[in-house]
Amino acid sequence: MKRILAAIAIALPLAANPIAVGVILVPINPGSIAGAGGAQWTTHLWVNNPTDADGRIETDGDLATSPLIAAHSTALIRVPYAGLTHPGFFLHTPSANGFFSPPNLWLELRTLDSASASHNAGTSIPLPVLSDFRSGTIVFPNVPANGHAHIRLRVYATADSAVSIRTLDGNQLVASTTAALSGGDGTPSSVPRIPSYAELEIASGVVSDNLRVEIDATAATWAFISVTDDATHEFTIVEPHLPAQVVVSNL
Repeated sequence: MKRILAAIAIALPLAANPIAVGVILVPINPGSIAGAGGAQWTTHLWVNNPTDADGRIETDGDLATSPLIAAHSTALIRVPYAGLTHPGFFLHTPSANGFFSPPNLWLELRTLDSASASHNAGTSIPLPVLSDFRSGTIVFPNVPANGHAHIRLRVYATADSAVSIRTLDGNQLVASTTAALSGGDGTPSSVPRIPSYAELEIASGVVSDNLRVEIDATAATWAFISVTDDATHEFTIVEPHLPAQVVVSNL
């Protein structure tokens, strides 16, 4: 999934984006971490600069020494904030803090198990914009559950908050829990650099072709689910259903 971060934030809802800047969440940090069963998950963040001018991505407030993205080139970018304690960080247009110069850079985030599937090109991770964050109910209508995969829910918010999570097999409630989202640097009236975050395993071991996950959130929130097969290390991403995606039948 390739997303562009440009100075088009006037199209974003003012309530979700009070200082009117373009914002994108990078939900998984670039780098390599050990996983279950000998897996080694390697994630790359590719940034393409399609313009005629060189640009930089600011790292920890020092634009002068930050990575240069040459005009008409693509580069790999590391985690921009030192000491980040959980996955995920926001990238902003220049009107926020000079993060991008120039503002129109293309982003692509991909991950793979480099230990057992190095021949695989990787799985794209979604890069939501701030208007994809919302309060209320977030739904995953169908989550693949084969009984031999780990199912992990990752939840991000623009401020520390709590969410309620329900896992259902058809109409039968499988599990219900709450999770506290913490570690962010934002408030309800600001656009953060680092999201508040929670991660939990849900319904692993369940076999169902009708598994649904629902999240009730009070703060502006976004989430995704990863399904990792224990035997093959195949990696599936499940994105949330958004209210704007409702299809109204004319019948």
